[in-house]
Amino acid sequence: MLVWFLSALASDWFGRRLSILPILVAVPIWAFMFRWLYRRISSHRLEYQNYQAGREGEDSVVERMQEKLDDNWTIFRNLVLPGAHGDADIVLVGPSEVWLIEVKAHKGNFRLNGGVLER
Repeated sequence: MLVWFLSALASDWFGRRLSILPILVAVPIWAFMFRWLYRRISSHRLEYQNYQAGREGEDSVVERMQEKLDDNWTIFRNLVLPGAHGDADIVLVGPSEVWLIEVKAHKGNFRLNGGVLER
C-alpha cells in the first residue's frame, strides 16, 4: 500500500515518472514538523487549561468574599506589584488591614496541620 502511494506521488499529471528521492526526503521532514507542531499545540492547551482552572478558583474565592464581607472591604484582583514577577491574585483592603491572597486551584482533600497545608 505504501509503495503504491509513493509511486503514485512520484508521477506527475502527464503520467511521467518522477524521482522518488524528493518524496523520501520530504516525508520525514514533514513528519518531524507535524510532531513538533503537535507538541507545541499540546503544551499551549495544557497551559490554557491550567490558566482556566486558576481563573475559576479565583472567581470562586472572590464570590465568597463578596458574599461574606461588608462594604468596608475592597477587593483588587490580579494586582501587579512593582519589581515582582507575576501578580497578586487577590488583594483585600479593609478598614485597618491589607491581605494579599494567592489562590491555588487544586482538587483533593486538604487540612491545616500546625500552619502547614497537607494533602
